[in-house]
Amino acid sequence: MKYLLSLITITALLAGPQEVNASAQKQFQYLNRLFRSGAVGDWESSPSDPDSLHMVFRRNCLRLDSLLSVYTPYDTLSGKEGMRTILEIAECYSSLQIHDRAVEWWNLLRRIDRDGLFRKDEYGGLLQAGIRTGDLEMVRNLFNGVEFWDASVKDSLGGRLAESFRYLIAENEDPDWLYGRYMMLKRFLPDVEVDMIYFSILAGQDRWDEAYALINSIIQSIPAERIDLERAHFMFSGYVRAAIMSGHIEEVESILERSTDYSFGDISSRLRILLPHVQIIKGRYADSELNYREICGKGSETACFWADLLERYREILNHGE
Repeated sequence: MKYLLSLITITALLAGPQEVNASAQKQFQYLNRLFRSGAVGDWESSPSDPDSLHMVFRRNCLRLDSLLSVYTPYDTLSGKEGMRTILEIAECYSSLQIHDRAVEWWNLLRRIDRDGLFRKDEYGGLLQAGIRTGDLEMVRNLFNGVEFWDASVKDSLGGRLAESFRYLIAENEDPDWLYGRYMMLKRFLPDVEVDMIYFSILAGQDRWDEAYALINSIIQSIPAERIDLERAHFMFSGYVRAAIMSGHIEEVESILERSTDYSFGDISSRLRILLPHVQIIKGRYADSELNYREICGKGSETACFWADLLERYREILNHGE
């Protein structure tokens, strides 16, 4: 809310004093003065509807963004206080989920921050914006340069780096390239995330024996109190997938047969449809058809397709009428 109110104050006042337009130097100094002024406190102390404030902010965004044309040819005017102002504008846009505009301010700050005073904020903000806007190229390009980042920056951005890995994996980025980035960054990733990310990379490289060994290790090593719904889903589905792909079908079948006992969100239904797949692999066509038909009755079109197919080719598959 602090950044939102600050920006509303700025954009409202920018429409006022004519002296602001006298020169780029004055406009720059004026913007800094507004951020440091006590006028913001008046907005913070008076209760306002957040939605209406958000609308006011959006109406004035154009005036605020027009300042970019002032900064661009006058990078040398920034100074530390000026850079801090740009940082606060970028953070405000990010907090309001207006990431396309935040990117412009993050890039401006990154260009003029020659000494890297705010490098952690710049890289973190750009990674977040890239993920939220689906800009795969921007996230990839940032990752291509991680070897040049200071260790302190990478260490402070461990959570954001892990989020970026998950995004790149979900977007089917080249697993061999991801492996190289992972080996470079793994010591900076959160301890709970580091092996999960590696498992996904191994799976992408079809290294299923290693993936199976790793997911078993993850299940045994992470304390129960650190396993939230998302992690439980990841570990369970990852274990089942790796077990099937690495040939450990006997071990996973009993787990799938008890899938109705699990309550990890929608994981039960996802796992349940794997059981008849495994039964087909093992040649147990009758059991597979029965399970597909049961799942079909609960609205799964995929299960209906397989149940009908097995029924149609029952004699060919030689499992009786």
